[in-house]
Amino acid sequence: MPAPKKGFFMADTLKSLGLCLGASTVSLVQVERDLEGNGAPSPHIIAHSVYSHEGDAKRCLIQALKDVELSSFTNEIHPIRVHHLSG
Repeated sequence: MPAPKKGFFMADTLKSLGLCLGASTVSLVQVERDLEGNGAPSPHIIAHSVYSHEGDAKRCLIQALKDVELSSFTNEIHPIRVHHLSG
């Protein structure tokens, strides 16, 4: 897939934050991709973390996000997979 075209306000890199709210942990991964140059640049992981939520995933996620500079990420949400827990 070709790299997105660089617009007037677009940065030289695309930085994304991935979240996983699991049964016992909250996981975060930060991925970055260079948009400069020719060819399809490969994304690379720049940071990752896993937190045990001990049954309170919401509190854990809020606490984990306090350690992340959210303004440095692209302002788009793209869910990859969502599991619904219904009875």
